[in-house]
Amino acid sequence: MGVAADLGHLDLARSMRMPPALILNATNQTLIDRSNDAQTRANVYSPELARSWSSDEEGRVWTFVLEPGHRFDDGSEVTAAAVEYTFARIFGLKRGTASSFEFIQSVQALSRYEVRFTLTQPHPLFLPLVSDAAASIINPRVEAHAVEGDFASQWLGAHTAGSGPYRLSEYKPGTYYVLDRNPHHKGKAGDIRRVIIKVVRDEPVRRMQLVKGELDIALDLSLETIQALARNPDVQVQSGPSNAFMYLGLNTERGLMSDARVRRAVALSIDYEAILDGIFLGYAEEFRGPLPPGQPGAAPELYPVRFDPEAARRMIDELGIRRDRIVRMIYTPADPTFEPTALVIQASLQSIGLNVRLQQMSLTAMIDSLARGQYDIVMTGWVGESNDPAILINFWLDSSRIGSAGNAARYANPEVDRLLAQSIREVDPAERAATIRRLIAIANRDWPYIYLTQRHQWAASRTTLRGFSFNPNKSHDLGFHLIGKPAGLADGSAR
Repeated sequence: MGVAADLGHLDLARSMRMPPALILNATNQTLIDRSNDAQTRANVYSPELARSWSSDEEGRVWTFVLEPGHRFDDGSEVTAAAVEYTFARIFGLKRGTASSFEFIQSVQALSRYEVRFTLTQPHPLFLPLVSDAAASIINPRVEAHAVEGDFASQWLGAHTAGSGPYRLSEYKPGTYYVLDRNPHHKGKAGDIRRVIIKVVRDEPVRRMQLVKGELDIALDLSLETIQALARNPDVQVQSGPSNAFMYLGLNTERGLMSDARVRRAVALSIDYEAILDGIFLGYAEEFRGPLPPGQPGAAPELYPVRFDPEAARRMIDELGIRRDRIVRMIYTPADPTFEPTALVIQASLQSIGLNVRLQQMSLTAMIDSLARGQYDIVMTGWVGESNDPAILINFWLDSSRIGSAGNAARYANPEVDRLLAQSIREVDPAERAATIRRLIAIANRDWPYIYLTQRHQWAASRTTLRGFSFNPNKSHDLGFHLIGKPAGLADGSAR
């Protein structure tokens, strides 16, 4: 398989970056697995390490019973003590993942195969997060590699210690990863004995290697390349709408964007259809946020955006904004669509009288700018692996997230905060959806965000690779242990 760059540090307890999950979903296991209902797109959970789970009536105390016999790649058994250790290291590291699990009060092994989670309050993201790669159960024996109390995080940056169907057997930074079968994995081994993930930085080379059969799967391909490959009879292109979103965060705390009238003018100035057709070539959907269709409380009609540059220009003129007033817009080159989209937005805003200066920066530098509030507009993306609304609105709109990668608009509205907290506590689905619609109505009138696209995800593979079925909602879990089974079997598609 070919990828565009090194996948980065493999310890997701330290970093919430998505690329490492490509390795960890193949080498690790979580308590439960998550898939999506084909009709409703709702989360569906099934056993993985745990054979059963239950909660009290309030939904605050959860008990998981592990299936005996699961083993880490060194042969030691996966027990409740390993689950307790995994979450102790997440909280002990105090890095990105820990903030996602802040509602977990304690994790306690009750017996060899039974573990109890106590939450500070019922939370709709508990099961989605427990099924995420960041909650992969880690072998406690990694502590032998700990350095100065780092919970072996440095060692796990380039090694794996899970119970999944594969283990990382070789890694050459910036060049390749080799995954071999975990001989101790419980469950039937798939047909794929070895997976080699090659770093092929040059996209034309990656494309040519796929066409020639030197690669079986290619990721990180541009839209133009995907369109060209779709015409090749030896290549299969799979794509579909995902939980990946592109949007603008407008700094509501300072500068020109602190004025809601300016923010509304920005929304009116952007030609959304031009971005969808001209840049994404139809591989994206219009995103009338902050929630996509199908999620509880989603209300596209509450995002009343239309392309009206004349009205936007009049609003800016009436505000008397000087043409030499600079609007600083930041973004990263992390995605090939970011640069052209940024240029379109810059041209749109300049056409209504806003002097926009683009600044491309590394992800690290942008995170620092977000923390300090040193920008007027940020163009960024977000991947919500779960279909629950909280993974979006409770990060983007909660004022407690200001200064993090979540609340990029630095948005604060006490009533929205109150309703967000209420939506988390609400256990009745209809009441929760109604609460979410109320808070969306308020937030969208404040224009903290300009929602651009709900992206498709895609992958290209050789037609000779049997059984490969790409799931755009779990694009970092290719289900290598399932690839190779005859296509059409219920369990023969990648998840």
